Amino acid sequence: MRLSRQGQEILMRFAGLAMLVVGLGLFSSSLSAAELVVRVEAGQAYRTVGRFGPLKFEVTPQMAIWLEDEKGHYLESVYVTRSSAKGNWRGLTRVRRPEALPVWSHRRGIRAVDGLYMPDAANPLPDTVSGATPAGSSEWRKPLVLKPGRYVVWLEVNNSFDFNSFYAKGRKRGEPGYCADNGQPSLVYRADLNVDSKPVRVCLEPVGHGHVLGLDGSLQRDLISLTSAVTILRQVCITYQP
Repeated sequence: MRLSRQGQEILMRFAGLAMLVVGLGLFSSSLSAAELVVRVEAGQAYRTVGRFGPLKFEVTPQMAIWLEDEKGHYLESVYVTRSSAKGNWRGLTRVRRPEALPVWSHRRGIRAVDGLYMPDAANPLPDTVSGATPAGSSEWRKPLVLKPGRYVVWLEVNNSFDFNSFYAKGRKRGEPGYCADNGQPSLVYRADLNVDSKPVRVCLEPVGHGHVLGLDGSLQRDLISLTSAVTILRQVCITYQP
């Protein structure tokens, strides 16, 4: 059947529109495909029991995952557990926990009005990077476009009330191992992430711990005083899909 000139023009317009839609779809897919996948496997000490007087309650860890460039400049937070991100500790917004994630909070470098670097209730992190502490092993997917290059992925994890023989409950301020109610200090993991055009997967390794009272953001390399803290997490692996 031979189409009229008007019919041919209409057909060509539909064909052009279809090609445009397909092209936009492919373009959109290529952008949305880029993501960072974080897989955290819970370890033996993932859950602990806290005690406050006669009360007992379950404690799950605070965590922060963030990216830096190869020169150590903070880029962005990937995921932060809600209490740390919002400055809200079981409904108590005036409670401040500088010892929870001191390395991450100081690397982030935003100081609250009280002089501490942990987010407060007046200036919380957005919901896009925060979430409740998972009940166990979990996975997060974050849409993220990274330019080709070298990056460092960090994770800091901390469980309160996980005392041991060195960081013992009842030590007095000024004594070695004094930790208030924190127990063992935060444990810090890291891995180098080399981004190019192909998917890459790396697993993080423990490299040190934070200040037990959160007085600064130093990374202390000696892990000899940590016991159960090194079993909060069994494994942490990152996959980047460009």
